[in-house]
Amino acid sequence: MLQTHPILSRFGVDVTGIDLTRLDEAEFEALYALWIEYGVLRVREQRMDQAQLQRFSARFGPLEEIPYGRISEADKAKIANRYVTVISNIVENGKPIGGLGSHEASWHSDMTYKEIPPPASVLLGVEVPQASGDTYFADQYAAYDALPEALKTRVAQLS
Repeated sequence: MLQTHPILSRFGVDVTGIDLTRLDEAEFEALYALWIEYGVLRVREQRMDQAQLQRFSARFGPLEEIPYGRISEADKAKIANRYVTVISNIVENGKPIGGLGSHEASWHSDMTYKEIPPPASVLLGVEVPQASGDTYFADQYAAYDALPEALKTRVAQLS
């Protein structure tokens, strides 16, 4: 049975009692409503392969292909799933098995290079280090609410 525990009063919620690989439509709709309300869902203890992660993610809307950057067509062909980006600091046979493994990214927003960025990012922590490796989220509603009224008025007409 789905249970929730808000992380902050209006931002972020821990969700327990569900298996994301076996959600029926009513369970997904409840999860989706929580995402709309809290902005960030944290669902622990999930076991998913890349295909299951892709299927779950697609329930939120159309998926974006991973950003290939400057890799060869031969290397593109080796990618197991074009909708799942592996982020890892593990090196096998002298090569990293994923991207962004050596602190290449600090604070950022996913896919901001897109004219219309996707509405969500889904992250699956398979192996998380004891120290560092933290993922942070920013509540943009709270940031806006904290602005002085004069600044809110000034930016109201901007796009």
